[in-house]
Amino acid sequence: MAASCDTSVEIGVQPVVMNTGDVGGPVFIVSMWRAGSSLLYALLNQHPQVALTYEADLPLLTPIFWKPAFLRDWAKRWEFWNSALSRHGIVGDAGGEASSRASFRTAFESVHRGFAVDDRATIWGDKSPNYYDRMTWLARQFPGARFLVVWRDPMDTARSMARAAAGGSSYFKKRGMKTRALVGYRVFQRQYRALVEAGVPVHALDYEDLIRDTRACMEGVCRFLQIPFDDRVLTLENADRSATYAGAHHESLRGNRIISTRERVEILEPAWQGKTARYVRLWRRQEDGWPAYPKLGTLDGAEPTFGERMLDQIGYGSWKFFDWFTRVVYSFAPLSVLRRYRERKGARAES
Repeated sequence: MAASCDTSVEIGVQPVVMNTGDVGGPVFIVSMWRAGSSLLYALLNQHPQVALTYEADLPLLTPIFWKPAFLRDWAKRWEFWNSALSRHGIVGDAGGEASSRASFRTAFESVHRGFAVDDRATIWGDKSPNYYDRMTWLARQFPGARFLVVWRDPMDTARSMARAAAGGSSYFKKRGMKTRALVGYRVFQRQYRALVEAGVPVHALDYEDLIRDTRACMEGVCRFLQIPFDDRVLTLENADRSATYAGAHHESLRGNRIISTRERVEILEPAWQGKTARYVRLWRRQEDGWPAYPKLGTLDGAEPTFGERMLDQIGYGSWKFFDWFTRVVYSFAPLSVLRRYRERKGARAES
């Protein structure tokens, strides 16, 4: 959807001036974890006009920019956090004497625009599921931003996270990940709705449709981005996945075929299947049929009780506070201390 030119809209409590004639803002691909954003990223980055980064996640480290300008060692800490710069082959003076004093917006834009320019592309931005609860904040930071949102069946999302954990992913082995994803899915939907109501350019698609009818979905994405359709966005062949993380859970992404169906042994415990089904019924009733998947024949059945929802909300809030506090520590603690901590943590994991 597109807003009319020079329209003042409201996101949260801060007004944003939208000018849809300006297509120079970033593009963000956002989904819940293990919900299809990596596939869309790999396909879309095949387009010669597109060069998005893969989970660079600088917006997670905004506490760095709370510090006085002369202490903003954002590039060093960003690299230490998730190797974003080296994963994307970004070298040079990022974080040097001058740029180290940059504001968050300047730092984000200079690195991501530069990455696109180096690839001779015009569309820049980032793909990350970690933006699911901060899309409205990103829209305030970048008034020209556009968003590509990917939905997926919450049950299959939980299954994929469980398989990733079983395959050795330390990230998905963390306590509370399924709670973060399930309760966070509704947070994600509310963020999406706020963007729509504010007139921010946002295009949504379902992962199930992307793998079933890739052409129709990618044609829609190209129309939304106002770029000519290119057949290269229909295949993973020759896709650059050098910036993606290692791990068995990215095996299908590193292949050359888009796998639409796969028979697998059920990995999700019955209790979590029941909880997810209850929440899907609740959301379908509240949101006029959202989410579109799974395709349930009936909406009859139990919904989560008030007590269950309150306990899940408390759990979600606790885990999100822990995540935020961790990022603050990584933004302020001496890097030498953080390195020793990470080395000891790695040694314990291997023992």
